[in-house]
Amino acid sequence: MNPRSAMPYLFLLICFMIGADSSDTQPAADEGSPVDGRQLILRADHKRYDFGENIRLDVDLKNVGADAIDVARASYFPYTLAVVTPAGKDAQRTEWGKQQDEYGLAGSATVVRLRPGETTTETFPILNRAFDMSINGEYRVTVSAWPGAGGTTKRTNLVSNTIIVRVGPPGS
Repeated sequence: MNPRSAMPYLFLLICFMIGADSSDTQPAADEGSPVDGRQLILRADHKRYDFGENIRLDVDLKNVGADAIDVARASYFPYTLAVVTPAGKDAQRTEWGKQQDEYGLAGSATVVRLRPGETTTETFPILNRAFDMSINGEYRVTVSAWPGAGGTTKRTNLVSNTIIVRVGPPGS
């Protein structure tokens, strides 16, 4: 290959490397679409995890409307998780995850008022305990609010941004 003809490819490679994000945390730049003045923003504490390492998710519910909203804060995780495997299929629930679906709605709740611009955060500390994430590769994760969650009684589907979680053997 002629060195001059390789220059455009070298330029593109350098631009790609400069634009690559080397931080270890998931960015929250791609946020879910607002619905009724509410917005869900999903974040993971890392981009890459070793097999068996706890995958922690944080879900921010942000008031992006002009008025204050009341939000129920509960002793359970008030969102529905969706995990898609590297093969493009829905990840299977583990036995523990199935139990959380069955019993997860128990508990008490308190009401928090969010003024415009304020955010409340819920944490789901062990995603890979609820879903089978034992295949090497990238998993796509979103959360959504069930009707009535997030301070709304309307039957709207409030969906977060999608994040990519990479899972693999140590050092890969």
